[in-house]
Amino acid sequence: MTTSMITARETANHALRRRVKSTFLPLGALATVLLVSWLIVTFIPSFSGVPLGHDNPYPKGARALAQVLSSRGVDVTPASNIDGVQANSTPGTTLLVTSTDNLNEATTRSLVTSGADLVFLAPSRDTLETLGLGIDYAGGFSADGPTAAECVLDAAQNAREIISQGTSLTVSPERESDAYTTCFPSAFGHHLIQLDTGSTLVSVLDDAYMFSNENITKAGHASLALNLLGGHEDLVWFVPEGPDPDTLLADGEPDLPQRFSIAAVMLLIAGGLAVLAAMRRLGPVASEQLPVVVRASETTRGRGRLYRLAHAHGRAGRTMQAATAAACARHLGIQRSASRDALVSAVARASGRPDLEVYDLLFHNTARSDHELVQLAARLKSLESEIKDVP
Repeated sequence: MTTSMITARETANHALRRRVKSTFLPLGALATVLLVSWLIVTFIPSFSGVPLGHDNPYPKGARALAQVLSSRGVDVTPASNIDGVQANSTPGTTLLVTSTDNLNEATTRSLVTSGADLVFLAPSRDTLETLGLGIDYAGGFSADGPTAAECVLDAAQNAREIISQGTSLTVSPERESDAYTTCFPSAFGHHLIQLDTGSTLVSVLDDAYMFSNENITKAGHASLALNLLGGHEDLVWFVPEGPDPDTLLADGEPDLPQRFSIAAVMLLIAGGLAVLAAMRRLGPVASEQLPVVVRASETTRGRGRLYRLAHAHGRAGRTMQAATAAACARHLGIQRSASRDALVSAVARASGRPDLEVYDLLFHNTARSDHELVQLAARLKSLESEIKDVP
């Protein structure tokens, strides 16, 4: 009796261990994955994919430049609307405008009255006209490779040379004066023009992505950026927002937040664990020697039951008609490649039935219910019996 009691207790413990392994361990793993996902989503800092954004680490972003400026003691303040610009732009600060596509005339004029030194990256022609700086695009693209400074501007001299993909800038002939400093000449104009208004400095570059992560290390771009943007302790990084701002990780690749991507991966892992847990509960895979021999009658009955469950009377009728037609052709010595008309004529002559009746019976199925299907089967069996009786 003691032995049987111990055996029963051991059996119960074994069953409990199996239940823990098959149920609680997968659930614990799933809970761990969900917890890790929550921690990642909560504590990993997010960043944008906005072109030339100060927190965008992708090729079209500018986080590398923003971080270097911060390490040199420059306080970088991001702004996405004119309210943020006006609240932080004062005399003795630098205002970087990365794009002017979403700026109206009133907003554009307010930038000049902020009192900050301005740096525009490839502003639109309408923006230059609204600002009234006397600066315009030369209208020609010159792939000259590295371009030397050739000016007295310290920022340009320190950079020595740049590689610009812009269309060059020019000063209106009627506005030319010593207030303008033109640097990095091309075949059509200059890649950088700086205007000293007396109270502020306005610098205009013809290439928007010269300071991007993928280009900042080329030629003297980094030196030019640090000198133009690091002249004051405070820098306002203005990326104007629009009704549907573009976000890019790379050319043509839409941005997805990093936290979303990590969470999606974690959810996929959790789903995989859940599938594995469900598979374990089904038990081990049963092996069976192949091939398996199944009686033809069993497969026929099984297919018939499937047709009946699906109410596929038409499909079942066509199957019986095809089988009868094949049996008649085989008995009469008609090749499988023969046409329907040839088969119908041969069957009609052998059975003594009209051609139209034979055609309707073999190829025109009107069974729409179990009763009609039984009637069709009886008629087909009768026809096949008549053919088989033919010597």
